[in-house]
Amino acid sequence: MKYISETENSEKLAGPAFTTEAGSVSAVPWLPILMYHRVVDGLEGSNPYNLSISLDRFEMQLRYLADRAYRGLTLEELAGKLDSGDKMPARSVVITFDDGYKDTFTHAFPILQEYGFTATVFLVSGHIGESSSWDAGKTDASPLMDRSEIFEMARHGIDFGSHSRTHTSLPALTRDEARNEVAQSKTELEQLMGRKINAFAYPFGGATPWLQDIVRDAGYSVACGIDQRRHDRFNLSRVDAAAYTGALRWRLNVTGTKHRLRQSPLIRRLKSALTAIG
Repeated sequence: MKYISETENSEKLAGPAFTTEAGSVSAVPWLPILMYHRVVDGLEGSNPYNLSISLDRFEMQLRYLADRAYRGLTLEELAGKLDSGDKMPARSVVITFDDGYKDTFTHAFPILQEYGFTATVFLVSGHIGESSSWDAGKTDASPLMDRSEIFEMARHGIDFGSHSRTHTSLPALTRDEARNEVAQSKTELEQLMGRKINAFAYPFGGATPWLQDIVRDAGYSVACGIDQRRHDRFNLSRVDAAAYTGALRWRLNVTGTKHRLRQSPLIRRLKSALTAIG
């Protein structure tokens, strides 16, 4: 299936301008931050929580971006732009992978290289080289990347961030327990990589205000949540790329049309009116 072409207008969009007042990130036009988990040979049966995307569809999505001259950024680069107040290059995109599955190395990495994109991979520091025990009950646990695979990706410009120490639901913890998950993961990954770890992604998307404070206080520069209305520095909204198999829905999300419609006061009033009627 071929994706629908961009309109003349969207092809001419300038890079987004960011402000950082009170930790808020304002992005107009849209900067897509794509969220992936597993990239697999083929999808058979159920796909709970859109954890997997097929190899063919992943390549199709990257080809779409490459054909439209999108430029890949790491979250490290995004944080630098936020700090400096500089505009993003036109048609920038951030590609992220949660959990550090082995197929991020075996399947996604070669395609990223083929199309010239970088990415940020969020690692669970206490389970490197093991398996995704947190998937139990939703799907089978899957192998995670080991140190040598992480180092090989880093050698080719792939960025790494933290996805906590054990991939537990942080809002369910006490503040001290959550602080330990967030801070200890940063320490462990910095010792592993020999460099600063500046990006964090909330397990299961749980990003309460007090957790955002903990992440900021631990020394991270940015943090990623999941698809949402708000787009803040410590709760960046992401496009759940595996969820969009249709051409139109994919384009609406990547170009930010969906996000802008959700921000529209008119659309909100219409939704409220329809809710009141029905």
